[in-house]
Amino acid sequence: MNFQDALDKGITFPSQHRKLEQHDIADLEIIIQAKLPEQYADYLLHANGGGINCHVTSNDRHGYASVIHWPEGNGLFDDKEYTIVQYLFNIDWIVSYYKEWKEHIPPHTIVIGTDPGTTFYFFGYWS
Repeated sequence: MNFQDALDKGITFPSQHRKLEQHDIADLEIIIQAKLPEQYADYLLHANGGGINCHVTSNDRHGYASVIHWPEGNGLFDDKEYTIVQYLFNIDWIVSYYKEWKEHIPPHTIVIGTDPGTTFYFFGYWS
């Protein structure tokens, strides 16, 4: 499923960040020297990061988190079937973190978000 399919089904991803153009994705790919997967590039073009709003009521001020379930038998997280994502970074933060930390993070990775405890989520890619 691509990002437009989610939008067509009525799912919204409100963002307070600038709207991206295709050249913004191309610029990021030049910086990291790799092509992003089509689905992730599509997500950035449509949402460009942001919190995940799961408010149940108007009084729920701490509802910005979403449970992500791993596929069964994924080989990485056999003892854990889900994780919680709080915030997905916009393209400017991704570039900033990459430039600042590229010597300290595993090769071929970018930081794409955090959980509620501010643990970073990394995205691996191949150039």
